[in-house]
Amino acid sequence: MGGPQRRSGKSHYAISKWFLQCSGFLVSGAFCVVLLAILLAGPDKRDAGNNALANSTLFLLKAIKTATNSSTTDAFTSMGLATLRVGALLEAVIVESEKREALLIEMETVQAVETYNTSVQILLNYLALRPEGWWRSGENSEIVENMWFLTAVTCHALVSVLPEYFLAVDNTGAHAESLVRGLGFLTKASNGAFGVISAVNKTVPSPKAVTWPRNLSHFRERNASNLVDCARAGDYGSWQNFCKSTFSHVSRLEVRRAAVLEELIVLYPEYTPLRLHYAIVLTLSREAAKKAVAIDFIAKEQMKLHTRSHVDALHGPMLLLCKTFLLAGGPFVESASADNTSRIDLWFEVLDALRKVGDCETLQRPFNDTEQSSIWRRHFRGVERPNAMDAWQVARFFDGLRELKRQIASSNLDHSSLSYPLGFNGCSGEGLA
Repeated sequence: MGGPQRRSGKSHYAISKWFLQCSGFLVSGAFCVVLLAILLAGPDKRDAGNNALANSTLFLLKAIKTATNSSTTDAFTSMGLATLRVGALLEAVIVESEKREALLIEMETVQAVETYNTSVQILLNYLALRPEGWWRSGENSEIVENMWFLTAVTCHALVSVLPEYFLAVDNTGAHAESLVRGLGFLTKASNGAFGVISAVNKTVPSPKAVTWPRNLSHFRERNASNLVDCARAGDYGSWQNFCKSTFSHVSRLEVRRAAVLEELIVLYPEYTPLRLHYAIVLTLSREAAKKAVAIDFIAKEQMKLHTRSHVDALHGPMLLLCKTFLLAGGPFVESASADNTSRIDLWFEVLDALRKVGDCETLQRPFNDTEQSSIWRRHFRGVERPNAMDAWQVARFFDGLRELKRQIASSNLDHSSLSYPLGFNGCSGEGLA
């Protein structure tokens, strides 16, 4: 599995680089089209809202052109600010369209959405082209801050602004596609936050407490948990609320992912892969749901698994791992068992499920890349399926297993019975990158 994924990564990098190189030419053409459309419409044919949207779209096009030509972090940060401005105006259009539905298909709106979407794709590719580990302590603190800001702007677009617009125009496919792209990007953001801490501490961070590197001044000056300085961009539509509720702490990224999955499950209620991701988030998140809610959801999924569509081969074992984690008492749930199953029995259930999963990489991606991914693509228009677990969740999962091992250590089990299957050596929370 490692080989194809490496080739896929190189291919994605090449595509991202090619897209950025071509973007300048595409934006020049789009700029002319938008400018011509505005001139033909004339000021007398547009109200103040449309005029503001048209002007902001032109400004964003200029910012895109500057960023793609210069490729500097400052230029892309300015482009991110311009993206927020257009996004806020689009949100206002969506609200106003409840009274004037025609606003959604007016020229200014359509051009703004196309430009906004282009900006988001360029930001995705720009962030993908950053050297691996850009968030590490050796980077310039201002660059790191700007990268996190652009990450938040991109997430805001993918899981808030664009889905709302696509929902308003009844484009369910594009709505779901944007949400799934956002889900994957939120996972990458969570892994990036994990990397910041592990790079500095030289060990796997405890999810109980997060302290940012001292040499990153922007983190030191604010609340130590914040990923993004949400106030720096000003008040643009839903931006402040989204940013503070998603990037105020690494645990909030999990809550946002749970909310995205809930929205997707409403759209595709019987599509099982979504429910696997949701069960894992509920199980391993500190804040997404209470323990009883998570256990109830998993129990219902186990009973209804045969009625769902496109079931992953490891869906059952993964549900079992989630259930035993909760019953045994992880680091963020009550320590008492919720049923009569003994902790030793739970431990052997865990070992059996881990053997079926095979190794740490599959634990994070418990689906067959060559077969099951085609099912995912059919439903979500070619969007890559994100990992089911992020780095924080893997560490938290093994924290829970270590606690279970500690609780049964006084039993008469031999040493081999307390060992993980071979495929999980090195992924039990030590040295995980």
